[in-house]
Amino acid sequence: MLCLVHGDAHLGNVFFHKKDGSAGFYDMQCVAAEHPMRDVAYHLILSCDSADLARNERAYVEAYLRRLAAKGQSLSYGDAWREYRLHALWALTALVISAGASADYFAEGPARLTISRAAAAVERVDARGALLDLID
Repeated sequence: MLCLVHGDAHLGNVFFHKKDGSAGFYDMQCVAAEHPMRDVAYHLILSCDSADLARNERAYVEAYLRRLAAKGQSLSYGDAWREYRLHALWALTALVISAGASADYFAEGPARLTISRAAAAVERVDARGALLDLID
């Protein structure tokens, strides 16, 4: 399943309209045709508190799937969870690349926080196992 993804869907690239509560994205440099779980995983892993995400991660994925179904698109939970696990690796990789690009680009405090979130998620969802399953 491919869709248009933002590709860099962390909280800093999201804006909300006061008037109607709708949301949108800034910084469209990484737009691509990808699996929808790319943006879901990237956003949740880099934008949510790790402890909260550990408690609610599967429920958040299920909520996304319900919203997707309401729009007439279906994706099984098994497929979504597998892709979520794989895209956890993308979240960590992209973040490390960004954090290492320049000391001026990403301050140390936020870099350490978000890298720790991504590293915890990669371990928690067994992204390595998902990658090995894909290779097999």
